[in-house]
Amino acid sequence: MVEFPSGPGANSSENALFQLEQKDSLIPVEPLELWSETLRSPPNPRIDDLAARPKILVTTKGPRDLDKQLNSLHDGRPLVVLTLNEAADANAYASTCSALLNGLYPVGSGSETASAHLLINDPDNVLARIAPRANEKEAWLGRMIWLVDGTTGPDAIEDVACEGQILTSDMGGRFGEALNHVLAKRLNNHQQGVVVHKFDLGQAQIRWVAFLKNMDSRLPGISGTARSLLATLALGLTELAKAPGFQRLPVTPESVEALGRWVIRRMANARAAMLGSAAQDMRRALAMKILSKIGHDPVSKRDIYRSVGIPVCLCEEVLHEMQLAGIVSGQKGKWKRVLSRQLLNDDLNELFIEV
Repeated sequence: MVEFPSGPGANSSENALFQLEQKDSLIPVEPLELWSETLRSPPNPRIDDLAARPKILVTTKGPRDLDKQLNSLHDGRPLVVLTLNEAADANAYASTCSALLNGLYPVGSGSETASAHLLINDPDNVLARIAPRANEKEAWLGRMIWLVDGTTGPDAIEDVACEGQILTSDMGGRFGEALNHVLAKRLNNHQQGVVVHKFDLGQAQIRWVAFLKNMDSRLPGISGTARSLLATLALGLTELAKAPGFQRLPVTPESVEALGRWVIRRMANARAAMLGSAAQDMRRALAMKILSKIGHDPVSKRDIYRSVGIPVCLCEEVLHEMQLAGIVSGQKGKWKRVLSRQLLNDDLNELFIEV
């Protein structure tokens, strides 16, 4: 008399496949149409199917452990959370993370692949050490949006809400409820499908693409990386605004676009600061090399750049900065040292600050 759970009802794709398997049918069927319907969505999973593939969030101890953790993935769409502990991690994660970003990471013994969203934490500012000398293997880090802490770039702090805005202090609880609601919809095996919110981004997206093209010189490749950012922000903000149990908040295309621009500008400023710092360090190092070739007796510019092994134009730029700082002096193409060694060390620490 025990009634075992029968699981969710068949969806339209399962019904279409069932009709294709009928040898004799009173209802005329068109095989191509039924196969098209069959391919629209997978079968509604049972609870034991969900238990066999429960991983929505994937974490790892390090690069060698990541591949071992990429199993039993729910719907082949995990959120993978990693931490950069040292510069070598960017290289070590490259192959797996590139495949996840491309949606081509193989799982199981069949032809199934996984596509992941990546959340990379960088508490020790490893990215700043990688960015100036990034190689092809580390390029995958540039395919994501950087959410920058600190004071780099525009500030977004508001102590008082402007007219027509609402200042809310319950974002922690609101986020928790919104996340619970989203996960419930993702795990709902009785009604599989895509969640759609009506939100007009038509004109905003046109402006957004133009904005990204203008930012490409500061952030190479950002036009492709951030093309879908507005839609992502719109979905997330709408879910937060409609969180169950909380006052509904207004979300407009203009506010989504403004937030997107703020994020990208902060990313661009962070990259410029990283590369600028590296350029300063490089020029300081060149200044030290040049000083090792210059004494209190004049030395020709040609002898300097040839002995240091740098282009003449770069040598001229560094010498010019050193002259402005009062470290060296030049006359008729020959250069000599002005300051003593003790003073040079102090002055070089402040050299090229504005480069």
